[in-house]
Amino acid sequence: MKKSLSLFLVLITMCIASTSCTTAKLNTEKLRTMYEKRINKTSILNKLFFNDHKKKKIIYENIEIFMNEDDVKREFDVIAFGRYTPIQSPFGLLRPESRSLEHNLFYKAAKMAYDNKCNAAIIDNKNDFRIIRYK
Repeated sequence: MKKSLSLFLVLITMCIASTSCTTAKLNTEKLRTMYEKRINKTSILNKLFFNDHKKKKIIYENIEIFMNEDDVKREFDVIAFGRYTPIQSPFGLLRPESRSLEHNLFYKAAKMAYDNKCNAAIIDNKNDFRIIRYK
C-alpha cells in the first residue's frame, strides 16, 4: 500500500514538473492559415442561430493582424493588452499548448480588437497581444 502510494505521488510529481515548463514554437505561416481556416469555417448551428459567419467575415475584412510593431506603417495608440492562455491538461500529451495557440491566437486577438472598435492587433509573443487604434 505504501509502495503504490509513493509510486503514485512520484508519477504525479513527474507529470506536473514535465508540463509546467513547456514551450511552444509557432510557425507564423501556420498561424495565418489556421486563422483564415477558422474564419471561413462556421458550423450550421452557428449560422442558423447566431449569424456567427457574418461577424467572422466582418472581423477578417476589417481587422489587421501584425506579428511585429515595425510592420505597422501608421501611427497608433495602444488601447488594450490581451492574453490568450488555453486550458491545459496536467498531462500535456493529450492536447499540447501549441495546437490550441495555432488554432485560436489570431482569432482571439482579432475578435478582441473588433469588440473594442479598434483597427488592428499586434502579436507580441506566444500568448500576449496588443490591441491598437490608428491615429
